[in-house]
Amino acid sequence: MSEQSGIDTARHIIKMKKRPDGVFTANDTSAVGIICELQLYGIDIPNDIAVAGFNNEPISRVVQPNLTTVHYPAMEVGEIAASTLINKLNNSQPSSLSTVVLEHSLIIRASSLRKKAD
Repeated sequence: MSEQSGIDTARHIIKMKKRPDGVFTANDTSAVGIICELQLYGIDIPNDIAVAGFNNEPISRVVQPNLTTVHYPAMEVGEIAASTLINKLNNSQPSSLSTVVLEHSLIIRASSLRKKAD
């Protein structure tokens, strides 16, 4: 989940006989590594390969083209996880399982928008 893992992935993609149409990464940092490395090899993002990340990190709006990403409430995820753990540690009775659904959104930016063929 690092920039280097993105670079390594891009180098692997370059060697492929049949390249993917797109790449979705576990975070924006690795997606940016992929974009930058593919561009060094002359790959047009997004027309040759589309790229999307996850986290909506600030770097997603700086890289060119701007990165399509999934925004999710990381702080809220951490708060709920910590609160759940503390409650479990403080409660000697068995607890029931619960499902928590948090809002998220897909932020579509230029890294995944292909130009229409004429």
